[in-house]
Amino acid sequence: MCINCTISSNSTTTSNTSCNNVASQRESILTNQVSSSFTEVVDVVVPPPEKKNSGDEVDVALTALAMLPVKVRRLSLACKSWDVHPRFSELCPTKLISLAALSNLTSLDLEGNLISKGGASYLAALSNLTSLDLSCNNTGEGGASYLAALSNLTSLDLSCNNTGEGGASYLAALSNLTSLDLSCNNTGEGGASYLAALSNLTSLNVGDNNIGDAGAAHLAVVSNLTFLNVYGNNIGECGAAHLAVLSKLTSLDLCNNHIGDVGAAHLAALSNLIYLDLERNNIGVGGAAHLAALSKLTSLDLRGNNIGPGAAARLEWVIELIY
Repeated sequence: MCINCTISSNSTTTSNTSCNNVASQRESILTNQVSSSFTEVVDVVVPPPEKKNSGDEVDVALTALAMLPVKVRRLSLACKSWDVHPRFSELCPTKLISLAALSNLTSLDLEGNLISKGGASYLAALSNLTSLDLSCNNTGEGGASYLAALSNLTSLDLSCNNTGEGGASYLAALSNLTSLDLSCNNTGEGGASYLAALSNLTSLNVGDNNIGDAGAAHLAVVSNLTFLNVYGNNIGECGAAHLAVLSKLTSLDLCNNHIGDVGAAHLAALSNLIYLDLERNNIGVGGAAHLAALSKLTSLDLRGNNIGPGAAARLEWVIELIY
């Protein structure tokens, strides 16, 4: 069962007493709305605030949820509507202490709430979590240090959090991870070296981290990967050679690197690839010819290269070919 806990903001009062009364009323409404339904495992989705810079709606929801019987398994407090809410919801990090009462949580989505390192510290108590989305939360290296305690995690999204190389070192302790998104985190080559310890990973996104060829060499030991995104990482032909040993890959995004024709030749060894993005990689006619060996491809992006119509004709069997 999924419950959407919508809390409306009708208050235009100015006195502190009136504001507190309204908040109390809204908390009571939410509690009454869902408490009677908590006889079985449920999903709870709390929408983002209805207006800019208003985090108290989400704060009220957290307080109310903490008073419910401990039955919640999956909780979403994500703020995803960037076009309507261009700023984060400004969820007060200390309010997250209320989540400690929800000890049965297995899935938590806090995308776009700017909880910071302080907020991440409260999440460390949620030992049953298997899935956590903290994308765009400014948790930093310190936040990653707290998350390392969540040993049951199998899926973690920490994209756009500035975790750096140090943060990646903490995450290496999460040995049960099968899916990890660390895109846009300034991890560098050093961070990639720590991720090599995560041998159970099947899906990894480290786009825009400047890992370079040396970082690609570290990732090459994560042999169970089927999905890999390394867009915008200053990877050249040597890096492509390293990645070519990942024989289980079915999806590879190398957009905005510089592997060239030689790098494309190396990738031809990845016979299980279904999806390949090589946009803007200095690939010419020769490189495109090598890619024709990838007989399982259904989607290939070669925009921003110089393959020409002749080479494209050799790839016309690809269902979705963009060049």
